[in-house]
Amino acid sequence: MKKLCLFRHAKSTYASLGTDDIDRPLHEVGFVNAPMMAEVLTKQHKFKPDLIVSSNAKRAHETSKLFAEAIGYDETKILVEDRLYEAGVEDLLSEIQLLNDKYKSVLLIGHNPGLTLLATFLTDQHVNNLATCGSVAIEFDTKTWGDIAEADTKILFIDEPKNHQKD
Repeated sequence: MKKLCLFRHAKSTYASLGTDDIDRPLHEVGFVNAPMMAEVLTKQHKFKPDLIVSSNAKRAHETSKLFAEAIGYDETKILVEDRLYEAGVEDLLSEIQLLNDKYKSVLLIGHNPGLTLLATFLTDQHVNNLATCGSVAIEFDTKTWGDIAEADTKILFIDEPKNHQKD
C-alpha cells in the first residue's frame, strides 16, 4: 500500500508590482493554518509522511517548512521539485511515479488547479476545489509508485482549515 496526501500551499499574499508569482510569500493566515493543519493531518488523521515533496514556489516551500517543523520532520529532507510549480495532472503524476518505492507515505505540497484535478483523476471521484491548506489523502493498493494510476484507490480524508477553526 502507498499513501499520498495532496496538500495545497497555505494562504499567500497577492502578487505586488515587481513580484513574480513564484516568489509570492505566505500571508499571516498561512503561517497560522499550515502548522495547525500539520497537527490535524498527523494527530487526527494519523498521516505521517515518510517524505515531503514541495513545489519550488516560495509559498509552497514556506508551507512545507512550517509543516515539517510542526511534526518534527527534518526540513533538510524536504524534496523541492521545480516541475511541481504550475504543473498539470500529467506532470504531477510523472513526478509521483518517479518516487523511490521505499517511501510508503508521501506528502506533496503544491498548487491548484493541478492538485484538485490530480485527485479527481486518481480516484475517479469528483474532488471539490482544494482550499489553501486543503488536503486530500489517497491510499493505493500497490507496492510501487509507478503503478498508482492503475491501482485501486480509497480516499482516506479530505480536509481544510475551516473544519477546525473555532467560531
